Amino acid sequence: MFFQPTQKSLANIAFVLIGLVSASPSSAQIPNPELPETPIIVAEGLEATLFASEPMINAPTNMAIDHRGRVWINEGVNYREERQKEGDRIVILEDTDGDGKADSLKTFYQGTDVNAAMGLTVLGNTAIVSSAPNILLLTDTDGDDKADQKKMLFTGMGGTQHDHSVHTVIFGPDGKLYFAIGNTGAKTLANSDGSPARDHVGKLAGDYPQSKVYRCNLDGSQLETIGWNFRNPYELAADSFGNLWQSDNDDGGSPAIRINQIFEYGDHGYRPTVRSNGPITGASPIPQIAHWHQNDPGVVPNLILTGTGAPTGIAVYEGDLLPERFHGQLIHADAGPNIVRSYSISQSGSGYKAEILPVVHSPSSWFRPSDVTVAPDGSLFVADWMDPSCGGHRAMATRGGRIYRIAPPNTPYRTVPVDFATPEAATRALSSPNNETRYLAWSALESFAKQAISPLEKLFHSPDPTLRARALWLLAHPKLGGEARATSALTDQDEAIRLVALRAIKRYEYPLESAVKTLLADSSSRVRRECAMALRFSTDTPEGAKLWAGLAKQHIAGDRWYLEGLGIGSDLNREACFTAWMESVKSNWDTPAGRDIVWRSKAEASIPYLISIIKNPSSSQQDRERCFRVFDYFDGDQKDEALLSLIDVQHPDRASILALTLKHLEKADPDASPAVARAVKELLGTSRGTQAFLTTVRTYNRHEYGGDVLDMALQHPADELGHEAIRVLVDLQGGSELIDQRFETADRELQTMITNLIGASRSEKAAAILVKYAVNSSLPLDQRLAMVRALKTTSNGARGVFAYLENGTLPRDMWNGTLDILVTCAYANVVDWCLDEIVARDGGRSPINLNQLLGMPSDPRKGETAFQQSCVVCHKVGDKGIDFGPNLTFVGNKLEKFALFDSILNPSAGIEFNYEGYTIQLKNGQTMAGIITDENEEEITLKVVGGTPILIKQSDIVSKEQLATSLMPAGLERAMTPQAFVDLVGYLETLK
Repeated sequence: MFFQPTQKSLANIAFVLIGLVSASPSSAQIPNPELPETPIIVAEGLEATLFASEPMINAPTNMAIDHRGRVWINEGVNYREERQKEGDRIVILEDTDGDGKADSLKTFYQGTDVNAAMGLTVLGNTAIVSSAPNILLLTDTDGDDKADQKKMLFTGMGGTQHDHSVHTVIFGPDGKLYFAIGNTGAKTLANSDGSPARDHVGKLAGDYPQSKVYRCNLDGSQLETIGWNFRNPYELAADSFGNLWQSDNDDGGSPAIRINQIFEYGDHGYRPTVRSNGPITGASPIPQIAHWHQNDPGVVPNLILTGTGAPTGIAVYEGDLLPERFHGQLIHADAGPNIVRSYSISQSGSGYKAEILPVVHSPSSWFRPSDVTVAPDGSLFVADWMDPSCGGHRAMATRGGRIYRIAPPNTPYRTVPVDFATPEAATRALSSPNNETRYLAWSALESFAKQAISPLEKLFHSPDPTLRARALWLLAHPKLGGEARATSALTDQDEAIRLVALRAIKRYEYPLESAVKTLLADSSSRVRRECAMALRFSTDTPEGAKLWAGLAKQHIAGDRWYLEGLGIGSDLNREACFTAWMESVKSNWDTPAGRDIVWRSKAEASIPYLISIIKNPSSSQQDRERCFRVFDYFDGDQKDEALLSLIDVQHPDRASILALTLKHLEKADPDASPAVARAVKELLGTSRGTQAFLTTVRTYNRHEYGGDVLDMALQHPADELGHEAIRVLVDLQGGSELIDQRFETADRELQTMITNLIGASRSEKAAAILVKYAVNSSLPLDQRLAMVRALKTTSNGARGVFAYLENGTLPRDMWNGTLDILVTCAYANVVDWCLDEIVARDGGRSPINLNQLLGMPSDPRKGETAFQQSCVVCHKVGDKGIDFGPNLTFVGNKLEKFALFDSILNPSAGIEFNYEGYTIQLKNGQTMAGIITDENEEEITLKVVGGTPILIKQSDIVSKEQLATSLMPAGLERAMTPQAFVDLVGYLETLK
């Protein structure tokens, strides 16, 4: 197989701290003395040397290395701001005197159309530059190392200069181009002439969920959408066997960055593809797994989660210069935690598992590795963006940048001229660890056609499976008469070569079903999984469905990789495949493996079997919950009829089954169905105090249980169950009145409990109830101010109290306290007004002196108190706070002290993706502001201040406009003393 297991003894790598050198041993460690020191720590057996630095290059966003060993850099000096009118540069760095340091720089291209481009690949005399809205082909036609021809490969990608748009285009081992577009850029992908791009099945290439991965020919033809529902993969990496890998950035602060193997035509789970009534049934209790919806049927598994960060460039290391533990492994740059890692991958079932091995790290938060690339000699090059921030729409130090070479100690950088003039020479070049060299070798060998067969056959019979795979892709090519060669390789002893043979047959459109027949009983589950995926467009025939069923019979329970391979193969013809499988297993379907297939199928024919699993007393709660989740993927009478059959089920866990049944029913009406009415009454009578009780009250609008819901809230004042009860109650007929009545007659202790509940629930309707009490001067001042603190988390609450403040009717004894509270709410006009009043009240505050603040000592404990008083209205740290603005649990990993100060002082300088504010004007005259978390043709999910998501129908919207400024108000530091501001930042620094 391709990946070799790593010995446990290699997992604990010793690190070596090295000093960097520039032009000579006596020169300063840091080329620019105004920039901080960034010591580099490398893994045992490696050495880092500085190849280039500022002022030669600045802010490298992406890197490529050509077959001559020259390093190409796309600079991002103009990232998010015009700092040089001529635009950013693509430069070529070269070491001409052999001392291991770049001494020659050529500007290949400069222009505003490559400002902060997020992708760069060199293929021969052409640089492919990913710079939204375009993928550009910049070609040097006369050999002077300057681009003199510019064409577009694709255009129309959204998010100009956006981190979540188009990323690097790479050359694959099959002669195709591959690229990813983040979830802000792919909706409007267009061909070079501007026409909407359609893929190989005729679908608009942007009409798949979220971020996508594409494959096409070198000229952009035969576009395929081969993976979707990612968030924002920065770069792809292909190994020689055709496996495709990437990292994917989680939502900010989620500690769930993941590494994927991309399954062709697979959904990778960033957003759920179907909604759920309330919390998703069967979702993982582990937030990082639930974040990617890994428990949903139809979601491809993740390889590994790497925590929090800002993932960037990735490569497969297929050289032999570095220590053996890195051979054939992924090398990945993560700018957030200032590290380059290797993932030691080994087989697990039909998929993989991985261990993390560090390669390069720096304790300095200025080290921001933006890319990692393999040179022709097998050394590794790392580009360092070098900034106290790490992208995310913000750059603070675009006049710095480093390029490091990573190799064993005392290994000079040497490049040897490469020859592509003969089939033999080109075949030797195909063995290079450098991708551009392999591209030139591939192109030459393809042009040599059948003359290349003999040297390629010799390479195919080498002992190295990586080289054998590269040879096979070409030997199987139609120009080399390769169908027979591909077919014969289906019986190779190496499963990795059999995989390549099958992929080549599919790619070159040779007869597929006969190949699958050959591999139907293959000893490798990976090979059989690949067969199932390959059948995706062939299961519309009885023969294809039967082949799929033969593969499904060999599924081993718990192998999610194999199961999703089966699902991808059957998704276009679910009914035929499921029926063929049932015919093959007959009554023996109810095994752990069979239950997996019933759950994953999503065929309507599977519904009776889902019901059977639910009814079976031996089924686990997990089995039942995942079967209920499948019902979210169905609609119509058949679904409801099946669920209704569970209402009278006799089962040891009847209460749980009844709750889930009523949750998942769609069209059942208690007023029209005696059975449903009976079930609702039974469940509500036995489930008081539980989530099932709340879900049922809300789903079936049982307002007569409002008093029970209020009692439930008061019994759980400090947990989410109580907060949810308040939200359910105010949506019921008469619910608000119940709260009002209880508050009016309560003693102070109970009033305080209700106040805290309303604040924690973040319910707009509940907040409206509390405002009149908050400004009632007959109540004690401290109680009224406590109400204001609870109310500031909602629009109705904060603006309601502010109206009294603004028009002068707020009781005077509340004036100062209310100003100090509302100045930290999330509404810019309220904050600005309060800030002006506070500054006037305190006799004015001196302008901020950032240099002075940076030199002041901080007390993080006091800073934590300030955070709890001011920031939790919009931000979470751990499980505390409100999920509205970016999660700050690990912000100290991503931002250096200066950047933390700047993010508070200038919140609109860099608005993190997914946290852009929008105003939405509705037909009823209402204007809403918040963050759009999801959008489709029917509705928008708007998260408003307080963290509450609101569903808005597209048909109700008059206009939608993105705000130019952050939803976080500017000027909050004016409400603090300088020491309090320093303490707050000191606390944020500790969040790692």
